[in-house]
Amino acid sequence: MTDAVTSPPAFSADTLTAAKRLLTAMVRAPDLHWTGPDGLSPRAVELLGPARTALLADMDTLNRALEHLLAQPGIFAAIAQRKLTEDERLAVFLAAGGQCAYCPTVTGLEDFHVDHVWPVAQGGSDDPENLACACGPCNQSKGARTPQQWKGALA
Repeated sequence: MTDAVTSPPAFSADTLTAAKRLLTAMVRAPDLHWTGPDGLSPRAVELLGPARTALLADMDTLNRALEHLLAQPGIFAAIAQRKLTEDERLAVFLAAGGQCAYCPTVTGLEDFHVDHVWPVAQGGSDDPENLACACGPCNQSKGARTPQQWKGALA
């Protein structure tokens, strides 16, 4: 008798992306409250991206997608240790033309920092729309705060 081979469940790309964003946030920032008595927190709902409406109407699909991801060997280590590739770093630099997102400084390719606009410590992702070119002093000063939190602290 042979073991039955089961294929992975079919999920849309948006569903898997949403589940990965949510799982990544939960692993990288476990102290934040991602769920509550009424379901997902507002920040968790925001992370669902374009699939938000469909997934909120069908939470079972989101739960199955999360279970699918959790079943992958080494998923937690992969999420926790994710590093941006050189191509991802270069794309951030080129999109900004080396201009710091927070001040007038123009940095060189060797000197710029990639900043997570919504910090990883607060559930931010490595999605390109959450990455910004920053000069060293701004990135170090901003730390694990959102731009609004950081500017409020400077005022």
